[in-house]
Amino acid sequence: MQRYPLLIIAYVCFSFPTLSQEAIKIEAHEHGVGQLRIAVDGATIAIEFEASGADIVGFEHVARSASDREKVQASIAILAKPLTLFAPPKAAQCRVAKAEIELFGDEGTGKHDADHHEEPKSLASHSEFHGDYRLICSNPAAITSIDFRYFEAFPNAQELKVLLVTDKGASAYEVERDKPRIDLTGIM
Repeated sequence: MQRYPLLIIAYVCFSFPTLSQEAIKIEAHEHGVGQLRIAVDGATIAIEFEASGADIVGFEHVARSASDREKVQASIAILAKPLTLFAPPKAAQCRVAKAEIELFGDEGTGKHDADHHEEPKSLASHSEFHGDYRLICSNPAAITSIDFRYFEAFPNAQELKVLLVTDKGASAYEVERDKPRIDLTGIM
């Protein structure tokens, strides 16, 4: 039997939720609470991030004013730097291989990555920011914790629900603004 790499399995799990899970997710749209899914496969770490527009820029309506558009652009620039938001120990020697940000809402989607600066589509009612990241870590065994500076960058964010998948299994965490760190000793 062929063994599939952990990232492929995690991708399938993250990308194709059942209809009941999708219904729960839609009903559970909760301001202040974002989601982070992390899959570790050797030196590669795949991260998927989701948070409402209210958590990131303070609103979910269409960005009409110059001030609103500036908030969206500034937030995209911050979200494009995952190692400043979700920081493993420096000893892990991680670098960003991919950072792609998307805005989802009633007005459509807009894709943004760290290398290409496109004008984002406007935010709409119940809009969300999504991040798709790939990190390469020279010393993944040194990842004994993750510090969440995300809460410093986005004052409306209160909690992140984190799902972590490694070759040792899956773990779930609720990371809160007043406790912005998870201990991964023995998990990686």
